[in-house]
Amino acid sequence: PGSRSARPRRAVCRVTTSVCPVSAEIRWGIVGPGRIAEKVVEDFAVVDGARAVAVASRSQERADGFAARHGLE
Repeated sequence: PGSRSARPRRAVCRVTTSVCPVSAEIRWGIVGPGRIAEKVVEDFAVVDGARAVAVASRSQERADGFAARHGLE
């Protein structure tokens, strides 16, 4: 009966994945030194190649306290 309208084609993504050790250190910054960040920053100690190095906060006092407690630069 009627002509079929063309359907948009779906994008096809082919991603080659491999799991290999990280050879470089990944430095992390914490945004918002709240309750969750207190727990997350502790996990960096057990992740190879990960290190928390900075913190951002609306309050300089809170950022300084968080950095002091966790040895951030």
